[in-house]
Amino acid sequence: MRDELEALKGQQVEVMYHGLVYKGRLIGTTEHEVDLQTREQWISLPMVGITSVRKAEEGGKFIVPDEGPEEEIP
Repeated sequence: MRDELEALKGQQVEVMYHGLVYKGRLIGTTEHEVDLQTREQWISLPMVGITSVRKAEEGGKFIVPDEGPEEEIP
């Protein structure tokens, strides 16, 4: 799974964690957690509760801090 996550690094992703979906830019991963930059903040989610990580659907919207107004996900 680590190699798959590394391939998504820097991209917009959706992380399923304890039944909730977190959306943001995948900043990095360790053996124990996944780090995301979300619209409001940076968060670290423990690997233990993550059930899936996938690239965010195209056509979705996400506001990236310090990068201006809302933009389409390429």
